Amino acid sequence: MSVFQQLYTVPAKAGCITIFCPKSIPEKLIDFHRTIICSQISSQYRVILLQDCDIEELFAQLAITFLGEAFIYALKDSDISVAQRKKLDAFLKDYLGPHYVYFFTSEPHYEKNGLVLESAVNKKTFQELAAQNGHKALAPSFIDKLYAERASYTFDESIMLMRYANLLGSRHDIFFSEWLNRILVDDISLFTLSQYFFAQQRQLLMAEWARLKDQYPTEFWIAFFSEQLWQATLYIQYAAAGKAAEAKRHAYRLPFSFFQKDYKRYTRQQLAQAHEFLYTVDHGLKNGYATDGLEIFIHSAFR
Repeated sequence: MSVFQQLYTVPAKAGCITIFCPKSIPEKLIDFHRTIICSQISSQYRVILLQDCDIEELFAQLAITFLGEAFIYALKDSDISVAQRKKLDAFLKDYLGPHYVYFFTSEPHYEKNGLVLESAVNKKTFQELAAQNGHKALAPSFIDKLYAERASYTFDESIMLMRYANLLGSRHDIFFSEWLNRILVDDISLFTLSQYFFAQQRQLLMAEWARLKDQYPTEFWIAFFSEQLWQATLYIQYAAAGKAAEAKRHAYRLPFSFFQKDYKRYTRQQLAQAHEFLYTVDHGLKNGYATDGLEIFIHSAFR
């Protein structure tokens, strides 16, 4: 059974333990999965960070139900003690219900019994995802051309491309010649731009901005910088609190240099002020003034 077939298979009974071993968690994939599962079993979804709870109280909570109601509990692995880890292993081995349990972990010894989720979607996985997501009638020629362009796509890109494929049917030649490269984000270039942005290397930043700015609309850039600031804020918040696992969860969207050294440049207040600046720029652009707002923001957001 493929990863996506396993991912979308509803557990046959409560008490089923599904272990996710993400090398880098595609957040929207997990969100997508949660929505489908919850709708199919009419259950609620609760996230629990193991380092923030008492293990014994958690086990007691998972052992009881009110009026027969079952929940999906998502346990997020983190830095817990050796003794707690042994208790957790025993719990995962012997749990019989009454709830469903999804366990997200990066511990290598769980991989043998877990679903290892990759953020890259190759051709075979794309076809499996399309079938599981109700896109069984995608034109094979569309998929062939798609993977003649690239070896893999992200989960977000794959979902978007399936929607285009449904609209286009078999008439997709212009899409590949005129539009594909415009709608796909160049992750490497964007990471470079973000690296210069957080490192405050203004000369390199403005040169990279000049090269990239016309490739995407203003709305994209507002969303891009907004998310970068938000993820950076969360990283700093969790790192300062000593919650390494949660900080790492937000690091994969940020440039490597940020969580290696550049995060030390900032406080949450500085990042919040930069986001407020971006909000002001967005308001100005939407109301027909501040036409150079993005350039000003990029050059002086942290001054």
